[in-house]
Amino acid sequence: MSKLFISHSNANNAKALALAQWLEYNGWDDYFLDISASQGLSLGERWQAALKAAAQRCEAVIFLISKEWVASDWCKAEFLLAQNLGKNIFGVLIDELPLASLPVEMTSEWQLCNLVKGDPHLTFTVERDPIVVSTTVDFSQIGLAELHAGLQKSGLEAASFLWPPKDDPERVPYRGLKPYQPQDAAVFFGRDTSVIQGLDQLRQMREQRIDKMLVVLGASGAGKSSFSRAGLLPRLDRDDRHFYPLPIIRPQRSVISGNEGLVTCFEQALGKVKIKHNQAQIRETLSISEGLLQLLGELSALRKKELVSDAPGPTFVLLIDQFEELYSSQRGAEAETLRSLLGDLLARPGGNAQTLTVSAANLIVIATIRTDLYENMQTDQFLDKVGRRFIDLTPMDRAEYKMVITGPAQCLEKAGTALTIDPKLTEQLLADAQGADALPLLAFSLERLYIEWGKRTLLYTTMPTV
Repeated sequence: MSKLFISHSNANNAKALALAQWLEYNGWDDYFLDISASQGLSLGERWQAALKAAAQRCEAVIFLISKEWVASDWCKAEFLLAQNLGKNIFGVLIDELPLASLPVEMTSEWQLCNLVKGDPHLTFTVERDPIVVSTTVDFSQIGLAELHAGLQKSGLEAASFLWPPKDDPERVPYRGLKPYQPQDAAVFFGRDTSVIQGLDQLRQMREQRIDKMLVVLGASGAGKSSFSRAGLLPRLDRDDRHFYPLPIIRPQRSVISGNEGLVTCFEQALGKVKIKHNQAQIRETLSISEGLLQLLGELSALRKKELVSDAPGPTFVLLIDQFEELYSSQRGAEAETLRSLLGDLLARPGGNAQTLTVSAANLIVIATIRTDLYENMQTDQFLDKVGRRFIDLTPMDRAEYKMVITGPAQCLEKAGTALTIDPKLTEQLLADAQGADALPLLAFSLERLYIEWGKRTLLYTTMPTV
């Protein structure tokens, strides 16, 4: 999902490209611009419907206001749509216009920034063949600074997630021994390189349609669950044109009928798109041949309709956390059933992302598993034909541990809540981050410090003995 939608008149294509260039330079590359080569409409998309869908799915809309914009009923309709959807709105003047000529709803409720008035100016050279010939565009640095401040204040910093979650304003940013969840993406630190590698792998897997399983390996306590839940899934969820994360599965003793099993996964996923299937109906569908594919097909059809695109629907991503539980002595009969279902579905050839066959599931499974127990998956007769890729979560280095400590504090500061960590405490925690249990012990210590010592200042002298 693009966080920013750039609304403009066709007469101002060059200025729209220049603003997009400025956004990218400042780190806001998650935007939608209809004429952008990389961020705009795909070949064959129905442009009116796609524009409307993109406006509905973004978090904020930047309106480039000009003489042509004011004269355009389509541009005004986009503004009213954004306002009705409750979006953050940024009005950007790119022509000298009297405020009286603008919609009263914009001037009365939203602050405008002026990219015309004020020296000095920044110069941009843009081109988008054949729509825009090489053109030079000037914007006021004062106006751009105002826009920059507005975007930051709205929580739309580059590559950021909002903290705290809207439905949990008192959520503790240090999760202790509990795994980070998707709503903790803003305060999940220390695995940036691995997250980038994982996303690269998933994009390649989606395009090539050969490997269908991404295996996240790591020792006990390496943070595999947190990495997958808070590192990968929230970023895939933003890229909703290409990926559709399903609710997370945790096998335990009943991987199909349990509280975090396959039936509950589909009940939640179908309910999210207003399809009412109770658990009995889902269980019955899963019991028939091609039942899993049928459920995925229902979801895919609705998702494509939401996105209003002729392109293939997004790839489903199913995270099965702690996959080793499917091989434990307490796994139950359902473990073999699920492995058989996945093995049959994921082993089918499906072509590339543009040539999906009806019988091939547009599905990637992310499986977290302990390195010392991976042999169980290697020798699994149900999964031996499923192509796999790997992310190996090796122990963190000192710089990564430091981000685990200081990153959430920086997030709180951006959200308006100051948290000071004594540098001596940071150094002591880093000195103690040694051995196989370093990460869970560090996480536990940070959570206890935050909860017990006032949530404002963490001092070296207040560190409890662990």
